[in-house]
Amino acid sequence: MRLWNPWIMWSLWRYRNEKLWKGVSRPPHTTVSLGFEMVMNWNQAQRKSIGGQTAISRQDADDRWTKPPDPSMKCNVDAALFNEQRATGFGTVVRDSTGKFMVSKICVTSGLFDVKEAEALALLDAIQWTSSLELQDVIFEMDSETVVKAIRTRNVDYTEFGSIISGCCQILEAHPSFKIQHARRQANMVAHKLARAAISFVNLLLRIILQILYVTQSTTMLRTMND
Repeated sequence: MRLWNPWIMWSLWRYRNEKLWKGVSRPPHTTVSLGFEMVMNWNQAQRKSIGGQTAISRQDADDRWTKPPDPSMKCNVDAALFNEQRATGFGTVVRDSTGKFMVSKICVTSGLFDVKEAEALALLDAIQWTSSLELQDVIFEMDSETVVKAIRTRNVDYTEFGSIISGCCQILEAHPSFKIQHARRQANMVAHKLARAAISFVNLLLRIILQILYVTQSTTMLRTMND
């Protein structure tokens, strides 16, 4: 995590200034998304060059996040399992055809699932979310070949996994401009990092809420004593 920290700190500083000088507020996971995206771009820029041009192998190209065709947007999705907390985290990030960050989401659901069910739930959550935002021409990209194949084949499956896939397909049928495609883990790294960070954000928010409740309760007690 050391490499990510300076970029996240820079993002915090930037958004702090936007709040201070422009009155613009952003959710915490937006800051983390920007930090992750910046370090990914920095890593790509540091690739060794030959003759002044970057040497890109076939695998290197496959490992890179690529911009969607205009006017599409790309929504990268991933899930993470937290065995100790018995919870599952989802990470979602949307970027436009220029590669510009648009919006992101982090969430945690209680309960543990097997990997393919967790990935399918992350996709279902992302499809529902982008649908609620009324986005169009969205390419959903994830590193689970199992889920992508299940969406494309749409075979009858009466398992829990099949039920989740069925839910995804129903929404996709109502949104013809939505597409699903597979990507390597490295090309899906921002969503992956967001999913891994989900539990930390939940714990942080819980601590903040407890602190607010404590301060509120203490203030109420002092007022009661003064009265």
